[in-house]
Amino acid sequence: MNSVKFSVVIPAHNEEEVIARAIDSVLSNGYVNKEIIISNDGSTDKTENIVKGYMKKKRNIKLVNHPTGTSAAAARNRGAKKATGEILVFLDADTYMNDEFFDSIMEMHTSSVDAYMTMNRPYRGNFVSKALAGLVGPSIKRNLKDGSIYDLENCEIAGAMFFCISRKAFDKINGFNENTFYYEDNLFAKKFYEAGFKSKLVKQAKQYFELPTSFSEFFRQCKWIGKGINTMVDKKCRVKYSLYWLVKFGFILSPLLFVGNMVMFTKALIFTLVVVYITLLWRNKNPFLSLFTLPFLYVKIILVTINMVRFLVLPSRRS
Repeated sequence: MNSVKFSVVIPAHNEEEVIARAIDSVLSNGYVNKEIIISNDGSTDKTENIVKGYMKKKRNIKLVNHPTGTSAAAARNRGAKKATGEILVFLDADTYMNDEFFDSIMEMHTSSVDAYMTMNRPYRGNFVSKALAGLVGPSIKRNLKDGSIYDLENCEIAGAMFFCISRKAFDKINGFNENTFYYEDNLFAKKFYEAGFKSKLVKQAKQYFELPTSFSEFFRQCKWIGKGINTMVDKKCRVKYSLYWLVKFGFILSPLLFVGNMVMFTKALIFTLVVVYITLLWRNKNPFLSLFTLPFLYVKIILVTINMVRFLVLPSRRS
């Protein structure tokens, strides 16, 4: 069961508060044939010292330092170059895995696929992250059959994205696009399927990711999303995501068209609020959470769209 080696690549930029949790989650897995590669992307805090502390106790941990911060895509690619495993697992520093992660994948392991879709769920901390969890909703994968195979024709059914890939496929598609910001995971999966590779769903392998826990983090995330859309190298994807946010932006602000008529304005405002609330309720199946999430969704739509337009008009600020 331990014949296949896993290489877990963790990009890190000033992650002193969470890096230990990510490392511990990998080490706590009973699967033996694995290594951890921390791709330290110009951290100026105690991230490097924390990793070196682990390296003194564990021989299967490597540290790759980059003098200046670049991007998550670049950090992942540099970490992957130092990997020696047949299967690469990309785990963000603020993310952690369950104890059955590797064993669950090995139970489903087959040479006919080159990636494994895992279950990715948000970790709910304070009230901000709980509200934002309402924007994510339950994973669409939970209703799919465990062990299902996905390719270019049906990958969107499962959400397409994955974080576990064979070294062969990673090298074939030349890793992550380092010129894409925030959406590098989406384009990475797109390249994978377009190259003719297949993935398998492993529902018992789970990763938990953190959502913003403060308003400042939430605003920064909205900025990243807007900025990232303009860095997509695939024009069709760029147009698709741009229209997605523009349509939502236009819908929630449509009541302003009737600002001179208070009756029509009120009716339009109530209509848009009800429609947005119903979409959240359909996603969450939780009336209170949907109501709690509603203002966050409005703010997110407005901020993402504004930043999307801002970085389109000011291309020199995309880097």
